[in-house]
Amino acid sequence: RILAIPRAMGTILQTVDKYSDLSHDSSKSCLPALTSLIGNLSLHPEAGQLLSTTPALPPLLTTALDTLTPDLYQDSEFPTALLTALNNLSFYQLSIESSVQLTRSLVNQLLIPSLSLSLIQQIVSCLGNLTRILD
Repeated sequence: RILAIPRAMGTILQTVDKYSDLSHDSSKSCLPALTSLIGNLSLHPEAGQLLSTTPALPPLLTTALDTLTPDLYQDSEFPTALLTALNNLSFYQLSIESSVQLTRSLVNQLLIPSLSLSLIQQIVSCLGNLTRILD
């Protein structure tokens, strides 16, 4: 139903962009909720396709993934929400540029020694989705 609301997706994207700087305290509380919203919306085929083909969104989320620090993995729900959103979006046809950038970021995340098994599973699932795109 959110797709029927004029400018709803634009508003979501602007809000994500506004809070994408993780150095602000307000970002640490808002961004997990926003990424969860994107992850949930992307489960709907029409919304997921729209979100995955929005030029700014996959790179924005990938950049947020690149800025995660090991302490955020331990104390935050944001990595789980972010990886879930990226995993759901990677099911759809991302651009080649976004797919390559996301693949590099995910592989780099696997190098973090403190990752939980559930986060590793999310990363591997996302990489599995990306192999369909990169073929």
